[in-house]
Amino acid sequence: MMARYYEKQSALDEPLRKISNIPFNLIISLMPDKRLTNIFEEQNLKHSYNYFKTDGIREDFTEIPTKDDPLIYHLLGSFAKRQAIVTFDNMFKFLSSIMTNDLPVAIKNCLLQAGAIIFLGVHFEWWHTQLILRKAMAPPGGGNLMSQELSYALSSKADVDNATFIMDRLGISFIGKSPETFLDQLYNSCESKGLLKSSPKQQIKERVVIFFDEADSDAAESVTNISNLMNIEIIAERLDNRTKSNKNRIWKERDADVVICMISEKSLFNNLFVIAIKEIQAANKVVIPCLIGKVIFDDKLESRKTICVNTEKRIIDDKILNSSGMDTTSLENQKNKWNEYDAVFSETVKKLKQYEYAHFYPNEISKSISRISEIIKSTKSTWKKSTIV
Repeated sequence: MMARYYEKQSALDEPLRKISNIPFNLIISLMPDKRLTNIFEEQNLKHSYNYFKTDGIREDFTEIPTKDDPLIYHLLGSFAKRQAIVTFDNMFKFLSSIMTNDLPVAIKNCLLQAGAIIFLGVHFEWWHTQLILRKAMAPPGGGNLMSQELSYALSSKADVDNATFIMDRLGISFIGKSPETFLDQLYNSCESKGLLKSSPKQQIKERVVIFFDEADSDAAESVTNISNLMNIEIIAERLDNRTKSNKNRIWKERDADVVICMISEKSLFNNLFVIAIKEIQAANKVVIPCLIGKVIFDDKLESRKTICVNTEKRIIDDKILNSSGMDTTSLENQKNKWNEYDAVFSETVKKLKQYEYAHFYPNEISKSISRISEIIKSTKSTWKKSTIV
């Protein structure tokens, strides 16, 4: 039950993905679930996994982890191995065990050789955290590692009093930033220096195109943050309403695996947008409609479409009538596009309703992104890999 609870907590997905791409040698997790390991596996990132055994059986290993092959070590046990610290009795057994069974030599040596050790979101004000830290930071043969540069990102200003007290006791340098802000800055710094593991020039990623009407640019830009949760390449393809053209068809040229279509009041009544969606459907792409509003479920949608088509064609006919002998080829082409739109509209919308879709909530963007991420994961087995060039 607890394992399932942890699996449903998606708030840490983005931070964990960033951690997976920063070149750490050792990641000691205080969470007993395998979300971080799963994120490494999703990205095909080399790593090893182990955990502290609370049953008193010591499994030692001496090979020091590296940034190319980091170790994920679960200090509070593992749900997968039925040795997780989730109750008071579990904690008592764990503390008893860790006092008599040292951490593996490889971890001790890695901590000893580290130039810096970062703690994110650790509750140092808890007495058992301090006890565990003292034990974990003690190198082989005794002593402690507190003289090293240790930094910890504060979770809130309310921690300042505890921070001063614990800093004096453990010799830890505290940073007045939230863990999220600190991690973002560290990630961005690594990215600017080309240190991240998932470099687009080196990795094979799935391509996701976000196809949208120009009027929906802000919403589409928000959805591009899906790339922070998944190891995918996001490509934005905008239909330019000023030129009424979309000649490039990026989803076709870049051989996209999936196309997220931003469906709104504006886009559904844009003839070129709907015609393009029909082409995407015909190409058997994985389509994920992202609905801005509920226009697609409007009972009067068909009649509104008819009114729209008739109005646009009437405007074009008036222009042709008043052309005074000038070339009307362009106007005839525009009228043909509205006729094509009229012909494909019903079937295209019908298919859009049959796909798994997500709603776009302007005030809850993370909720929308999380839903799109779920759909992508559920359909990923139907994708084919695309090599980034």
